[in-house]
Amino acid sequence: MTNPVEMRKEQIRWNIDQNPTEIRIKRTEKVPYQGGYREQVSDIGPVLVRLYNRSSQRAGQTQSILAGTKSTDLTWAMLILAPSEVAASPKVKDEFEVAGLGKFTVAAVHPQRVQGEIVGYQCELELVK
Repeated sequence: MTNPVEMRKEQIRWNIDQNPTEIRIKRTEKVPYQGGYREQVSDIGPVLVRLYNRSSQRAGQTQSILAGTKSTDLTWAMLILAPSEVAASPKVKDEFEVAGLGKFTVAAVHPQRVQGEIVGYQCELELVK
């Protein structure tokens, strides 16, 4: 009998291999420092992922920010194989760039589990134009 965890990892690996993109994630974390917080930047990768467009999801929007406006596209997603690590929270921001597409920020991370073990992650992305 085939191990379900390894079988699912193989399926995720196959899916990524159909249209792979190599990225380097720039992680910015807020870490405790002298009674407050400071930002710590680290580099993760290179990591092989699959980027895809979820065209049926939310369309792009323009946001007003302090220095002006920015256009974002919320229709992108990413598939990544465990044990690679990716995060999105108030204290952790993961970003990466892809030539020809632009700069992405990881907006949400959904772990994919089989028998209680994380085998991969599906991530919602924000493309900043």
